[in-house]
Amino acid sequence: MQTKSAFRDEGRWYKGNTHAHTNLSDGVLSPQQLVELYRTLGYDFCAITDHRIYGVHAELSSAGFLVLPGVELDVGVEGGAALCHHVVGLAIPGRNSCVHGQRFEYEQHAGVQQIISLLQQRGNLCIYAHPSWSHVEHQLIDELDGIAALEIYNHECEVCAVSGYAESHYDRLLWRGRRAWCIASDDSHQHQPDYGGGFLMVKAAELTQAAIIDALLEGSFYASQGPQIHSFRVENNSALLSCSPCRTIGFLSDSRPGRAITREQAEVSRASYPIDGSETYVRAVCIDHSGRRAWTQPIWLD
Repeated sequence: MQTKSAFRDEGRWYKGNTHAHTNLSDGVLSPQQLVELYRTLGYDFCAITDHRIYGVHAELSSAGFLVLPGVELDVGVEGGAALCHHVVGLAIPGRNSCVHGQRFEYEQHAGVQQIISLLQQRGNLCIYAHPSWSHVEHQLIDELDGIAALEIYNHECEVCAVSGYAESHYDRLLWRGRRAWCIASDDSHQHQPDYGGGFLMVKAAELTQAAIIDALLEGSFYASQGPQIHSFRVENNSALLSCSPCRTIGFLSDSRPGRAITREQAEVSRASYPIDGSETYVRAVCIDHSGRRAWTQPIWLD
């Protein structure tokens, strides 16, 4: 079996958040205050994704901190299969045609595929946001075209509504053959401490918009609430993971039940999982002794 790594060989790690709001929509902090908050927390980048108003905020980027242009669009749902749909759009350099301050006007019950297609046509990477909070039935997400990633964890939804986790939505998407990455984000609105709880560690060539978005599109990143993942690869018919000291390392695939290696009174930082050839992909999750999780992207085995 060919060796495959979840991360690029070259580059360095950058910590970031892809979902946050300011007082330009329903957040508390100004864009400048939000950037300063994340800079103070040790982040390297964040996206400002206010509701229905596109934010570029180029003046807030600096040599040591990057602001990604973006927006969050939402639609209501009739018929009971969901409460609503929310989609985050992040600008793809060289393709984005949205401008700073652009407002999106459409019917509240426009279809979710319509807003995904709108963002794609205007050169944006699309992330499906907080499906558990939105009460979205799994098959509705399966039917969507153009989703690059799904929020497996949304910190604000967990803090405010105990509905931040979407691991079952993500697994079912993968089981049905869809290829999408998983995201952990804050979705911070700052009405209470809803920041610093879900983030990405991106391995990219440099801290530029082009390099970070390229790494996100490629899947060279992991999602986390705290644990660090050092490496994840498949070689010699085994999936191999190395991480910061944790209580549990687990492996999941589409063809058989997962496997967990747990050390209740000790720590585990390395683990392996045998590949028997029936799997389409394998992914891993790490859980520390505080219950915080980190999620790899799937390694596709074809």
